[in-house]
Amino acid sequence: MVYPAVKKAIWWNQDFKETLGKVYRQANDNSASDYKDSELLLQDFVNRYVDPSAASPLANLARLA
Repeated sequence: MVYPAVKKAIWWNQDFKETLGKVYRQANDNSASDYKDSELLLQDFVNRYVDPSAASPLANLARLA
């Protein structure tokens, strides 16, 4: 039995690796537009895991401590 938190951590890790791979491939061309695309990829990754309407992205973690 795999716990939901473990599944979520594995999913996040694979998504992170895939995103960084895309950023790495695009940034190697050294074109100004490539950096803009890479920034958008990173923003998209962050927005998948953070609620943009929250006052602080770490507000949910504060309750765990």
